[in-house]
Amino acid sequence: MKKPTFKRFFAYLIDTIIISAIVTIFSSIDLINPYKEEYETAYKEYQEYTMSIDNPNELLNGQEVNDLTYDLTHFGMYTSIISLVVSFLYFSIFQYYNKGRTIGKALLNIQVVSTNSKNLKLSQVIIRSAIINSLLTSSAIILALLFLSKPMFLKANLIISYIDMGLILASIGMIIYREDGIGLHDLLAHTQVVDALYQKDKVKEAKFEEKKSKKED
Repeated sequence: MKKPTFKRFFAYLIDTIIISAIVTIFSSIDLINPYKEEYETAYKEYQEYTMSIDNPNELLNGQEVNDLTYDLTHFGMYTSIISLVVSFLYFSIFQYYNKGRTIGKALLNIQVVSTNSKNLKLSQVIIRSAIINSLLTSSAIILALLFLSKPMFLKANLIISYIDMGLILASIGMIIYREDGIGLHDLLAHTQVVDALYQKDKVKEAKFEEKKSKKED
């Protein structure tokens, strides 16, 4: 079986566009996102500041950029929560009840299957989504914002961002270089992404062998 690497990346691109569109729609509603105007102002200030500096090291060490980063995260908290909820519902709940397929996966005819049981479990989909879709690290950043002081949050945010980047890069690397295409998130969740037609034929073959075995008995 040939691993559907490119199909997975294109499916993820489609899913990202869908998620971004949904989050943008909900984030534009004042009742759901009361910090919308403040976030837009902070984002504009951040852009103007980054465009005006000559020394790139200021982006890492400057107090002003730290203040702007905190304001962006603070005023973007509701957007982050919306994104987290939408991503959880889409990549976990919807994907599970749609037989291991998001819209992107369905369009490209691939699906998530379990490698240690006959049927895919909801817990497996949640575990893989928590890693590859950054549900775990996004939740950690929101909690850090709510309960930590500004200096502590900035440090925690940096650490969590590095962890998130490491998990995603490790998963992508494993998808590309492993023969079975199993990423870190798949390994931990005991799942695999396969061609849907291949999986369908595999199920038919298993049923045929089961019927054959019963007849022989």
